[in-house]
Amino acid sequence: MPRRGEQPASSAGGGKLGPVSPEGGRRAGVAALIAVAAFALLSGLRQINDPDYWTHLALGRAFAEAGTIFLPEPFVGAPAAPDPAPAPLHERVASAYLGSEWPFQLGLYGTFAAGGHAAVSAFVALCAALAATLLAWPLAREADPARAALGALYCAAAIFVAHGRFSPRPEIVGAVLLAAALRTALAFGERPSWRPLVGLGAILALWAPVHVSWAVGAALAGLVLALRPRLDFWRAQPLPLRLAALAAAALVGLGAARFAWRVVEYLAPGGLLGGITEMQPTWRYPALFLQLALLSGAGAVLAWGGRSGRAARLALCLAAALLGAVVARNVGFAALAMIPGALEGIASWAPLGARAPRAVAPACALGVAALLALALLDRDPPFGAGVDWRWFPRDAAEFVRARPLLRPVFNSMDVGGYLDWAWNGRPRTFLDGRLADAATLADHDAVVHGAPAEPLSRRGISTALVQPMYSSGRLLQAIAWFLRSPRWRIVRATDALVFAAEPLPTGLEPIPPSEAWKAVLRAADVLEDQAERPPHLDFTRALALVQLGDRQAALEAFERGRQRFPRAAEQYRALGTALRGRSHPASP
Repeated sequence: MPRRGEQPASSAGGGKLGPVSPEGGRRAGVAALIAVAAFALLSGLRQINDPDYWTHLALGRAFAEAGTIFLPEPFVGAPAAPDPAPAPLHERVASAYLGSEWPFQLGLYGTFAAGGHAAVSAFVALCAALAATLLAWPLAREADPARAALGALYCAAAIFVAHGRFSPRPEIVGAVLLAAALRTALAFGERPSWRPLVGLGAILALWAPVHVSWAVGAALAGLVLALRPRLDFWRAQPLPLRLAALAAAALVGLGAARFAWRVVEYLAPGGLLGGITEMQPTWRYPALFLQLALLSGAGAVLAWGGRSGRAARLALCLAAALLGAVVARNVGFAALAMIPGALEGIASWAPLGARAPRAVAPACALGVAALLALALLDRDPPFGAGVDWRWFPRDAAEFVRARPLLRPVFNSMDVGGYLDWAWNGRPRTFLDGRLADAATLADHDAVVHGAPAEPLSRRGISTALVQPMYSSGRLLQAIAWFLRSPRWRIVRATDALVFAAEPLPTGLEPIPPSEAWKAVLRAADVLEDQAERPPHLDFTRALALVQLGDRQAALEAFERGRQRFPRAAEQYRALGTALRGRSHPASP
């Protein structure tokens, strides 16, 4: 957007800033920008409950301790045998550069080493604030207080929708790079030169080894450039430079298209990403989809603005909305990407000045405060710094590491990342949150879905560490199988369940099966402390209470679940019938 007092270029889609006193306009715009940055900082300051955090942290430690990023798999499965014929150096460099997230992982471990888990929480919050500042930067030049307040409110709404993705993953750095890429692409549309184009190329080159989301950034930034082509600039360039720029754009586009095609393949039925919750379409999560829809609608209204540049602004808003709708994981990027078009649309309005009701700015400030309160009250994860240890099996992991339990060990996929960190490859984890081969995923799913005998026997597994339930509140079917098995015994039931096959190692004694069901109830208490109640939670609580002999409490839990989630109750019809009748409910 143009500086105060300047007329915007027609291709920039901006508008007049209006006759407001320089000092008053500066205060309003800068205050709006500071409010947005503070909002992002506070909404991004969260305790850590992301299971993938530990895998990234463990890999960063492994790289730092080895002094190289060229490592065999350090955590999962059997140690890899030395390769008698290593790949050429250029292939190993390309693989590490494009197939890993080592810059983020090394930086994450360095942050942890400097200040612990609390420093990591602070790093995430600072990245959120930096991304928001870059995207909302035009507010600092806004001379109309009412327009500045409306822009700050929309930015806060976008950050509110995105804040669920502010976690210690590479995407948080990707949010900063996305903001920088969009701001750089918009700068070319305003004042075309080679500098923003070279800067955009540098941003994407830095982004590529950090995370695969560089392709999303390339697509959105490329869309901005395509919608504001500035043909006057290109006509003035020598033919070789034009051809070189076209070749570079084609190369980036080919890489992004290849990435998109791989994602589509992985999301197909039976694909590696098909069962990942965050890779599902956003419309399967009504609350999140509603937030995205409302933000998109408001963004379109604001982006409509003046006629000049309207199509470009609306196209960016639409592209971001579609990006967020198709995959839930993209909602954070989508929400942030809507900010530039909305701010440009607001700036294209005629100055509101004295025509705006005096209540506009206070009402927008109240809206920002209300959104901040909602963000701070969000318990998934809660506001604060450090690790929310309720979600990670510290005790169970240490129990397995320190006891003479037989190897290899089976583990639930969702706790594999923490085991990478806690065990550091001794013992090896069965699976973590990274993409694995289809056979390993199939064996994992067979075990947790209640058919463990064949895969456990084939792989020679005699120890299993499993979480009590899924994030939906559904009980892991494997628990009932292990408890009924004549060969397996439960030996630990705290923050996870540990089962061992007979004969048990010397000095290790089984514990009563009732301890497993008590652990299920403790896990239910943790899941209950969320903004949205998991649909299967009350039914799983009822199953556990039945096994502990408290039939009345089980019936009450079942009725609560039936009233809240009648569709889920259909899957527990036999349990409800048994609880209301005289027969004893069957074991799950």
